[in-house]
Amino acid sequence: MILLSGFFDVIDGSVARATGKATDFGKFFDRLLDKINDSIITASFIILGLVDLRLGIYALITMMISTNVSANIEAVLKFKISDAVSLRFLRILVIVIFIPFQKFTIMFIILSIISTYSLIHRISSAFFYLKKE
Repeated sequence: MILLSGFFDVIDGSVARATGKATDFGKFFDRLLDKINDSIITASFIILGLVDLRLGIYALITMMISTNVSANIEAVLKFKISDAVSLRFLRILVIVIFIPFQKFTIMFIILSIISTYSLIHRISSAFFYLKKE
């Protein structure tokens, strides 16, 4: 299900751009649905008790704050934060790899590291961008 969701997430944007039907609202709505999807996936592990509550909440909060910081940087500073590798793709890949082995604690530790790195990277990028001005 997670792989299928990721596949269609990539396809819909590509089709919209290829057919000339990409819109700003489409980009906004796609990002919104990504955040909802990520939240539901992460929260489901927490709700089902598959991961320690504190670790799960930390991972969820850092993921949400990181993406919010990115959106704020782009909206307020008109500065595009680009990660060499899509960190969302990396998070989905970690989930897909660890689910079959049911190593949920390790999975959430890795997700937390990715999200914390992303948050620090985005805040420091904004700081250095503003320092140049």
